[in-house]
Amino acid sequence: MTKPSKEQIRKWQQERIKSHAPPPDPMQIRRELGWGCVELQGHKTRRRNTFR
Repeated sequence: MTKPSKEQIRKWQQERIKSHAPPPDPMQIRRELGWGCVELQGHKTRRRNTFR
């Protein structure tokens, strides 16, 4: 999952306040902030048992 920084969110909020437009739907907010799932293509992760 990718997540925007606090600074990016604050900047986005200030721009939204200045625009005087109604708030967008949550999916639009996520798209504008780049907040979404990162897909791993062709990568397999292995877990190692470190507690032996």
